[in-house]
Amino acid sequence: LETKRAGRSGSDLVELSIGSDDGLAEGHKLSVYRPALGDRAAKFLGDIKLVYVTPDRSVGAVVLRAKNGVIGKGDNVTSNLGQ
Repeated sequence: LETKRAGRSGSDLVELSIGSDDGLAEGHKLSVYRPALGDRAAKFLGDIKLVYVTPDRSVGAVVLRAKNGVIGKGDNVTSNLGQ
């Protein structure tokens, strides 16, 4: 839904439109990717660790960022990228 830099810590935060009703819990790690479109392949953007979870929303802190990727609104998450 949104990305934001958190205060003094400078951590990048990512708000998701899914939460505990979808099986997520604080501490879960998810991979962020941009889905394939037309002839463009899906692109790995980084990993996040969930730091806040409600039934229908969650917030993750970016723990790994891809060199050429910027996480943004509309990107997707998965718990098993490449498996």
